[in-house]
Amino acid sequence: MQQTARSSMPHAPALTHALAHRKARAGLQGFAGRFTRPLDARRLTPFTWALFGILLAATTVAVRHFGFTLLVPPQLVACAAAAGVILFLLRDSALAGRMPALTLGCLVYVLFGVQSLAAVTLSYALLATDLPLTDAVLLGIDRALGFDWLAFRRAVLALPTLDGLLGQAYASLGVQFALVPALLLASGRARRTEAFLAAVIACEFVACFVSAVWPCMGGVSLDGFASVADATPGATHLAHYLPLRDGSLRLVDSGSLYGLISFPSFHCAAAYLAVAALWPLRWTRAPMLLLDGAMTLSAVTHGAHYLADCAGGLGLAALAFPLCHRAVDRSADRAGRRPAARAVEAGEALA
Repeated sequence: MQQTARSSMPHAPALTHALAHRKARAGLQGFAGRFTRPLDARRLTPFTWALFGILLAATTVAVRHFGFTLLVPPQLVACAAAAGVILFLLRDSALAGRMPALTLGCLVYVLFGVQSLAAVTLSYALLATDLPLTDAVLLGIDRALGFDWLAFRRAVLALPTLDGLLGQAYASLGVQFALVPALLLASGRARRTEAFLAAVIACEFVACFVSAVWPCMGGVSLDGFASVADATPGATHLAHYLPLRDGSLRLVDSGSLYGLISFPSFHCAAAYLAVAALWPLRWTRAPMLLLDGAMTLSAVTHGAHYLADCAGGLGLAALAFPLCHRAVDRSADRAGRRPAARAVEAGEALA
């Protein structure tokens, strides 16, 4: 008995290694399964492509009309072109059939990057309209509600831990835009992913034009703002805001762009869209409500937004998401009917 037990001892490490290998393989298969899971759609609808095209067209017209120039590195243009060619070639490939979430996700992320650059460029070009600032109106709304922006900002600064957490929430916008499509596609919700993308494009497009006809500088316009300027990232846009309005700045490097829109707040709009898009995933509700509630508050403290800016951003997103979701569904239905109609017409022609 002792000899048998001793002879089996050397096999224990091998067994442990085999179990660990099996567990790792199962984990990799589970991870890959996220990308091979069936989707409720494999392509974007004509509605989203039309929305994307309108944004690009508006940006091109505004840039040419106002004589604005954006310097884009040739390497970035080459990478974008290469990504477009690769995605086009993969559209009907075997890889797209085996891993639809991965290929569709790559397309969504490329569009997110392009539309973000286009929207920021549009907001820069439209500032040349130089319409009267409306800070007095928005500030009056805050005061009518009993809200003192400067006093509130100083109160938050007196609580370093809270101020740091809100700063992290304010900076999470890009991370959330990367996370939301990944979670939705991993759960097979391609249509909801597209609705999220379409709503982001719609909100940015509307916000650009609203901010052009209703321009405001936000909390940075207040007397005494200099005392909190270094701790308020939203103040960085001043380097470009006023020169764009007076016409002295018409040439900007794409690597030094700032968010210029105060009303409506895009941070608040994005917070609403992220929560709304992920709402069907129950396990994300609590953390996303907490994170995006903090990001909404940080739009005031770190983005130098008025309360009216935040209300405008939330209201815009509350309208955009359901409308875009409905438009995406209808566009998908119409696109699905066309092949069937063509098949019927072909059959009738043969008959």
